[in-house]
Amino acid sequence: ATSGGRSLLLLALEQADRGHSGFRELLASLLEKLGDDIDQWEQPTFLVEENTAECPICMEVLWTSTPTAFVSFADSGGGEGNPHLICGHFFCFDCASQQYMKQQSQNNAEFQCPICRAPAREVMPLPDITVNPRLWFQFLDLQGQGRIEKNMVVQTLEAMLPIDTENLREALEESVWAQWDTAHD
Repeated sequence: ATSGGRSLLLLALEQADRGHSGFRELLASLLEKLGDDIDQWEQPTFLVEENTAECPICMEVLWTSTPTAFVSFADSGGGEGNPHLICGHFFCFDCASQQYMKQQSQNNAEFQCPICRAPAREVMPLPDITVNPRLWFQFLDLQGQGRIEKNMVVQTLEAMLPIDTENLREALEESVWAQWDTAHD
């Protein structure tokens, strides 16, 4: 997953260099996979694992397929606010768009996530954290309370990055989440 040619891994490295909490530990677990004997030019997909997140409809790997979700909009008092997830299900862009068009053609008054049937208003790709981190955070804030649940962070990172989902969960559980979650919820 890149933005304007800038890799998410590079962004995470920059954040770790700036001393932002939790990035150093997350990177350590990711970079551990590199090993000393891997030639980056011959094997550029060094982080790809067999257990990466997939679109639940077509089974394509999500991080290469523009992770997309069904969303609603936070009420901003005078109109439509920022988009936010309605559930933790991500799809490839093609499948989400097809589901949206299918529901639209049936003249449904309200759209639904095809997995859990949570009500939605729209389908949108996951915002790029390298372009607009605030929008990315708001997109994941299900309740609109300025907080993201740990499971939502895990599901989102799994959809965005070519990493083993179990290793990510272990890394977050062991040390990273405690640094990010200052309220200890």
